Amino acid sequence: MDKIERWNFPYQSGDEIAEILINDAKRNGGIASLSSIADKVCVSADGVGPNRNIDKFFRDIPVKYIETDASEGVWFIYIQHNNSVIIYGVSQTVLKWGSIMEDPPTPYNQNELCPQSVQISDWHGRPSITRFLEE
Repeated sequence: MDKIERWNFPYQSGDEIAEILINDAKRNGGIASLSSIADKVCVSADGVGPNRNIDKFFRDIPVKYIETDASEGVWFIYIQHNNSVIIYGVSQTVLKWGSIMEDPPTPYNQNELCPQSVQISDWHGRPSITRFLEE
């Protein structure tokens, strides 16, 4: 039994969450609801590391687990679960989320936020986030 199972986390990895979002988007015209992942979900862009926005997103809620502390090649998804926060890393190779300088571009103001849903499109044969939606 690995430590994630022992702690009874809702997901094994960020890449598992990405696959759930990709499949949800395929069923729903390119839009995946983040409420199916957790009541509150926040994201942070590749290149900043997992700890940068924790106080901004979840003030006074303890971090229970951080899947990776890599700052390149992954973006981060933060979920609140049982009065704690779990931070997962999502590989750019599984679900790409580019910055304003990359393709597909994501609007600058969408680098750190807590959206309701996500738009996922096929970008050169790879699933890619093209927009986060608040409604």
